[in-house]
Amino acid sequence: MNELSPTEIVEPRSLDQHRAESMVLVETAKMYPRNVTKSIDNAIALATRTIETAAACTYILPPRRKKGGGFSEPITGPSIRCCELVAGQWQNLQTAARLVDIDRVNKTVTVEAMCWDLENNVKNGAEATRPYYVQSDDMIKTAIHAAQSVAVRNAIKRTLGPFIEEVQAAARDFAEKNDKVEEARVKMMDYFTGQGATEEQVLKFAEVDAINELGPQHISKLRGLATAIREGIITIERAFSGHEDVPSDDKGGGSVNLKDLKPAEPQSDSRKKEEEEAEKKKAAKKKKAEPKPTADGVDLPGLLEHVKKLGSDEKQLLALVQEVNPMVGALEDMDKDTYDEVIKLLNDSK
Repeated sequence: MNELSPTEIVEPRSLDQHRAESMVLVETAKMYPRNVTKSIDNAIALATRTIETAAACTYILPPRRKKGGGFSEPITGPSIRCCELVAGQWQNLQTAARLVDIDRVNKTVTVEAMCWDLENNVKNGAEATRPYYVQSDDMIKTAIHAAQSVAVRNAIKRTLGPFIEEVQAAARDFAEKNDKVEEARVKMMDYFTGQGATEEQVLKFAEVDAINELGPQHISKLRGLATAIREGIITIERAFSGHEDVPSDDKGGGSVNLKDLKPAEPQSDSRKKEEEEAEKKKAAKKKKAEPKPTADGVDLPGLLEHVKKLGSDEKQLLALVQEVNPMVGALEDMDKDTYDEVIKLLNDSK
């Protein structure tokens, strides 16, 4: 057998096995179809159990400055938790996410997510990138968690958009009608000032002059901003100051406290040069270890040759590739990370 990687590729039965598992999932979903009305009713019932749960179903972002002057309307949408809540009641649905890249030069992480409606056999994917500002494992993990949540939410929203909006609207109406305004005023002000914002900034965002002017709609707006901060969509600093984004706190899924935020120390030229040299050496070592890499790092001809020698075909290989990365539509679209994971999966299944 001609070598394709440091370890051997297993027998083609593993390809058939993964294809069979996917077929079983789809067939089972069609045998036990969902009740759409019941799924939506259950989701609304869960979303409106408490005011806190209902309010957390919507996020709101501050207006953005327009190029020609002035500001846009506040941006609003279903929160991550709202999308997860609907997905949990929808039945015959699978979601997944994987880390695509950690860019230590530009200090960003990228996560890819997938939502698969088994009953209708429809898949939707989404990608999210989040920055981090300090080269530490904790900050990178926090950025990964935030990117994963956003990517999963967007994938679910692309699949169940209209139904999520229905649940979100019901939750928003419930919160506005049943919220205790006086108590909510104190809670919202305590939350934002505890994160480092000032009372004046909070009132300006709500577009009122005094705390006692905060009504149900203002409270709903503040709760939506608090949800965006907790879910890592925006930071407290950017929400009220319009500054560049800052790291998120893993505990709350949102932002760091402005009072505790300190600017990162600038790297010296020698330190930057050392990091760049280390990255180059790492990339060169990885490239040297790859077996017969093509321009994009994927030895597709070699992989197809081995699969055919084992008695399998391109269709079965594609099924396995899509198990690893559902967003690959054809073998030619397979990237280096997916290629490596396919080889590893074959070897581990031996």
